[in-house]
Amino acid sequence: TSDDVVAVRAEPVDRTRIRLTADGQEIKETVAAPADIRALADRMLSVVRRDGRDLLMANLLLQSRGLVEDARREVRESLDRRAREIVDRYMWSAGGAAALSPLPLLDLAAGGAITTKMVLDLAKVYRQEVDVNTVVQLLAQLGKNLIAILGVSAATPAITSAIATMLKTIPGAGTIAGGVLQGTVQALVTRWIGAVFMEYFRNEMQQPEGGLSGLARREWDRVTSVAELRKLVRSARDHFGRRQESEVSP
Repeated sequence: TSDDVVAVRAEPVDRTRIRLTADGQEIKETVAAPADIRALADRMLSVVRRDGRDLLMANLLLQSRGLVEDARREVRESLDRRAREIVDRYMWSAGGAAALSPLPLLDLAAGGAITTKMVLDLAKVYRQEVDVNTVVQLLAQLGKNLIAILGVSAATPAITSAIATMLKTIPGAGTIAGGVLQGTVQALVTRWIGAVFMEYFRNEMQQPEGGLSGLARREWDRVTSVAELRKLVRSARDHFGRRQESEVSP
């Protein structure tokens, strides 16, 4: 369509500019105009947003030398939005399964089906090559990191109990219990895992500052801030509360 025809400047060019001095003289100057494919980037980005399946296009845009920084930032934000949508979907899927379980299960151990699939989907968003075995190993390492962060034993009930206790101390969050609490714990852990891998894949799987454990700690501190936990609890009530309203105190 006509919207797909845009003007770009693929290479830097010299342009003549006439400057008028205070005494009325005209002086010709040559100024360099940098490459600018912003219009093309904007058009391609609109296609990415409309047809989100084509994530390859967004990643190719990031690698374009002529892409100005603000356009490059928009492309990154487009990929991040897609990644956040994936994390949001999986965290509530995992949380819903945990809320219905009669046992305090936590899908964090190596090979956890939901978290493994989420990580693989995030890798696709950022066009990073990673196989299931690598994901399983990274998740196992994250599990150890979480145990170290919480200062508990490796037993799942101990991990769940420590996180549940933290959630119950959030000011203004009210009281959550039973399946709602269990689902919220799982949603939080899944969100944390997603945040870690978003940052890891966004930076092309380069060694993060402080290693994976350092990244894990930073993201855990971020997702467990009071403001973030309040939002999480409110969302958890929306997702689980209708089904188990009797377990949630006003």
